[in-house]
Parts: sequence; structure tokens; C-alpha cells
Amino acid sequence: MSKTKQTSLVTSEMIDRKLLNEKINNYLQQCTLHGLKYVGNQQLCWIERLFWLAAFIAASFLSGYFIITIVNNYNDRIIISINPRPINADRLPFPTITVCDMNRANKNRALKADDPFHKRCLGVLCDAKDPHGDDLLNARPAPIEQVHFINFTKRVSPKCRETVRLCFWLEKEVDCKSIFSSVITNEGACCSFNHFPMKSVFNHMPYEDLLKDRRPYNAEKWAVETGFSPNATNETIPWRLIGSGLTIMLKTDVDNYFCSSTNSAGFKISIADPLELPLGEGLITILPGFKIEIAISPLIKDARTSLTHDTTAASRWCHFSNERKLKLYKSYSLLKCLMECQINYTTEMCNCVPYYALSNRTSPICEQRHKACQNQVSELVTFQEGPFLQTSTCKCLPNCNEYDFRASKSYKRITHRWLLSNFPNLQKLLANESIDNFLKGVAIVKLFPTTYFVGRSTKNEIYDNLELLSNMGGILCIFLGFSFLSAAEIIYHFACEILPILLQPVRERWDGRAKKVQPFAK
Repeated sequence: MSKTKQTSLVTSEMIDRKLLNEKINNYLQQCTLHGLKYVGNQQLCWIERLFWLAAFIAASFLSGYFIITIVNNYNDRIIISINPRPINADRLPFPTITVCDMNRANKNRALKADDPFHKRCLGVLCDAKDPHGDDLLNARPAPIEQVHFINFTKRVSPKCRETVRLCFWLEKEVDCKSIFSSVITNEGACCSFNHFPMKSVFNHMPYEDLLKDRRPYNAEKWAVETGFSPNATNETIPWRLIGSGLTIMLKTDVDNYFCSSTNSAGFKISIADPLELPLGEGLITILPGFKIEIAISPLIKDARTSLTHDTTAASRWCHFSNERKLKLYKSYSLLKCLMECQINYTTEMCNCVPYYALSNRTSPICEQRHKACQNQVSELVTFQEGPFLQTSTCKCLPNCNEYDFRASKSYKRITHRWLLSNFPNLQKLLANESIDNFLKGVAIVKLFPTTYFVGRSTKNEIYDNLELLSNMGGILCIFLGFSFLSAAEIIYHFACEILPILLQPVRERWDGRAKKVQPFAK
């Protein structure tokens, strides 16, 4: 390469760098960002310019730190606050009341179960607790199909007509058979009030003939998000949370106990959302000889619908009902998700299913020989599959919209005089039984709502997109004097003044190649 060409190329590069420095200094002196005009002021000494450069860099780092904090808060931006707008109680259903006699098997019926198959069923129902000394564990169990176990349980357990003797709904006496139905729970066969029919709970109704709901009332849809369907009335299930509630007389045959779920006689009552499974969760113990008044305080936990689009289930720590589908159940809840998770683990690890976990699976029910495996599954579900655990594979989270209850109780001992004065038709119930013996096993339970207005706690966003932009803009403005026009200013100077200089060598090289390729030049 000739010396003249080398000289011109070097001169061109020196001119480019000088022009580039001029443009950068021009931008620094004209930009609106705080401190940069002092950096570009060549009349100041280098120490002053270095000071302002360090101040600008420090302000940039601080603003970046605070913006990262804002973004992290934005990603975990769910807050639970008290909603100032309560809900009228008549827009909510009365809870499902599940009553379980502590005696899981009637002695007279259980003693007739002397063949090996029924004895195995009895061992499962009584959890191998036989007060009469029979070693149920030594009765080597063969697989028991769930349909046969349900048949046996319904036959030997106390009937609903024997357990629930009198019923008053809204202070009016009603036939208990028309409002209570038999259900299978982890406490054995129980009686449930105001629950949805099983066909409204399961995707594929298992054992429909055995668990057929015989209540003479229609069921209408209800959900926390949507409320009652337009066709719902006060005569459709679930009934409304109105009036004086439910009063029931319960009776247990103390002398006919075979195996009790506890060391005493009495009843267990659970209060739950009508959409939930009728399981023995949060049980209230009812002792015979007492009148118990249970004041029900409903609680609504809901979420803004905007969270469906703006957040994920992992960031808000809850599922909307239409987000998560279950294989067994029509609607989602944390209890149903954990139950399905437990069924899957038990089927896989123990090759059986718990007797109270109704499903269409052909696996036999779990018996005493599966007890160790079941305990292992329970520990696994508790410590690995619980809500908010990173190890969870079932990904069960609470509902974003929940309907829950708090209950406060008061007890009063029942006397002969009080019983006769409040139930004038008591003689029909006594039959040939003495009033002393009757009083030994009877309990009166009154359940009623405490308020006409139900408070709500609502999940909402701490920041929406506009607030995120405002907070970030505020930080940038405080530390750097940055605004939207500052961004436009940077884009303008870079695109119109600095970028053409940076691209000049490429453009000159391209022009040089174009001049070399001229086949028709003279």
C-alpha cells in the first residue's frame, strides 16, 4: 500500500474520532440528565469532571438498585385487604353440616358379621379396634372392592333415621329424611345436610346406585365467584344462609356401641362449604346430655378478576376455579386437590385406595396390612405436597375464592323438665324407652348464622402496570432527572449524530469497493 493511501486512511480515522468526541461533548452539554453537562464541560479541570462522572455513576447504581426492588415487589405484588363492601347473607348458602356418630358399627349388626369377608370389612371400618377381643389383624384380608365395603358399611353403621331424630329448619319441623342423606367419610357412614348431590361433585359418579341422593329437592349451581344461579330459590339446594338456622335432635345408642372413633360416646359435627367433600375436617365434638348452640360466622376470601390475566398462580399463591382441572372432581378446591393427590400416591405405592376416597378406580380398599404404606403416603403428602412447597408435584394451592366458617359454641345440660317442655311430642320418640335412658344418649344441636352481612378479605395487586411505571419514573427522576423526553433525547443524538460517525468507516469501505468494480470505465 502506498504512503499517500496510508496517510489519507489514518487522517480519516483521526478526523472521525475528533468528530465523535465533539458530538459526545455536544450531547453531554445539551442533555437534560443531571450532572452530565459538567462532565462534558471542557473548561472545568479533570478532577471536577471526574467528580461529576463518579456522582452520575453512583446515582445510576442507586436508581438501578431501587428499580430492582420495585420490580421484585411488582412480581410478588399480591396483598390481602379488608373489603369495605360486605355481602348480604341471603346471597350465600348455609354450610354443609355433616353429623357422624362416634360409634362406627352397631353392636347387634356387627356381631352378625362372623364370616371372614365381613370380618375383614369390619376390621377396616373399626380400624382394627375391637373392644370384644377379636383379633381382626390376624384375619388375613383378601382384596375388598369398594362397592362391597360401602354396602357393608351402610348395613352395620347407625342409620341416619336412628341418629337424627328431630329436625327444625327455620323454626319449622321438617322430615329429617328429606334434608339429611347418608355419606361415606373418614369417620365412617355419616349424615349430611345441605350438601350438593354426589353427581354434582364428581366428574364420573362412582357407585351411583349406592350413593343415590334421595332428598326431594332440586340442586342449583352455586360458586363464590358467580353466586346462585338465576333459577335458584329458597327451596333448592343449597339452602340460603337466612333465618334462625337448623336445630336437630341427635340420639346415640350408648349400650349398643361396638367400635368408637374415640374413647367416649357422642357425635362429631363438621361445618363446611357445600362444594367441599363431606369429610371429617375440623370436627366439633358433641357429648350426649347437652344442648349445644353453635354460632356460625361465615368468611369470604375472594380475589379481583384482574389477577387472572395479570398474574400467575405461582405469584399469587392460589388457583381460580377455572384454572385448575381435576380428574375426579368437577370443581377445584385445596382439599379436593390434596385428596386426589393422596389417592394417586396410595394407588401407586400401596396398590389400594382409602375406603372413604370414592373413585372409579378398580384398586381394592386399603386394609390393616397397608397401614405402614398409608402412613408413609400421609407423611409424603404432608411434607412434600403441601401448599407453597417447592417440592410439590401435585401443585395444590388454596382457592383464590374461598367460603369458610368460624364456629363458637356454648353448652347447656339437658334436664327432664326442659326436654318435656320444649318437645311435647317426646313420647312418640321414647317408645318403650325410659326418659332417663333416652336422655343418656340424646343431644340437641342448634346451628345459626351470627350476622346478616358477611365481611370479605380481598386479594388485590399492590402495583398495577401504571403504578410500576410511575414508581420507576419517580426513582429515575429523583436520581438522574430522567424523563420520557430524556429517552427521546438519547435516541435522537445517537441516531442522528453518533451513529453516522460510527458507520462512516463501513460506508467508506463500501464506496471503495464500488469504485473498483467498473468494467466499462475508460
